[in-house]
Amino acid sequence: MGVNSNGVSSNCSSCCVNAAAAAAEAIQQQQLKQQITSLALFSQQQQQQQQKQQQQEQEQEQQQQQEQQQQQQQQQQQQQQQQQQQQLSEFMSLSLFLYLA
Repeated sequence: MGVNSNGVSSNCSSCCVNAAAAAAEAIQQQQLKQQITSLALFSQQQQQQQQKQQQQEQEQEQQQQQEQQQQQQQQQQQQQQQQQQQQLSEFMSLSLFLYLA
């Protein structure tokens, strides 16, 4: 077993180097795990935000469709009223014409 200038056997110092390298690798692996976890959380948050945005867009589209339907119904009602008024006025003028005849 060799001894280096510090009086420590070379076998022991290589053991210390190996332990330090193993510790450094463990720290790197832990950091990698943390990075992966934070990336996963970040992507999950992004997905949730996208889902919320899509939901809001769908709600807006539904609201627009409902407003359009209401407008169409109002237009139909107005047309029906106009037709009824026209028919009534035609009936009145015909009645008056027959009365005077």
